[in-house]
Amino acid sequence: MEILKGVLTYTNSTDYRPDVDGLTPVQAIILDAIADINLAASGVPSLIIRDLSEFSTLPFLAAFHVPVLSSASPATPVATSSQKQVTYIALSKKVMPLIVELYMRFKDELDVYEDGTLEAVFSAYSIPIKLKYECPAPSKFGKDPPMWKTATTSFLRIVTDSVRRLTAFGDRISDTRVEGIWRQIIESSEVF
Repeated sequence: MEILKGVLTYTNSTDYRPDVDGLTPVQAIILDAIADINLAASGVPSLIIRDLSEFSTLPFLAAFHVPVLSSASPATPVATSSQKQVTYIALSKKVMPLIVELYMRFKDELDVYEDGTLEAVFSAYSIPIKLKYECPAPSKFGKDPPMWKTATTSFLRIVTDSVRRLTAFGDRISDTRVEGIWRQIIESSEVF
């Protein structure tokens, strides 16, 4: 997963494609590779959910402008008004609902609650929820819902179910984890 993350966030490529309305070929291949991972082994679903949560934060934490090099001096970047930007927006739009699907599939796995995965999910969703109208535009050419709405819908689906699961698991989840999960729920919900 670390290698896939490194490829996904590599900043020194000479070829970047728009990634607001659709996934880039690299992003699509990485999601395909993740989909092919066998989730049957212990801890693997948590790892995948946690990493996808991190991917969903990329538009807010890792977007960057592609440096345009000067033809006179190839090593010198030049700022232009039409400068390309790697946004990770399409990736985030794809991943946010995917996290919900994976959570619903593995919601009965204790690891998802006990290893900090659920806290990571709530923390990731809290970024666009808190930014609300300051989120980047979800599309250039379409009418996609705002990113904060996608995050809020996904967050609420998981919160609704996870609270029931916390009760059902009872003492099998440590008090520290229960406290951390509730802290993330409250922090994410403060804007409502």
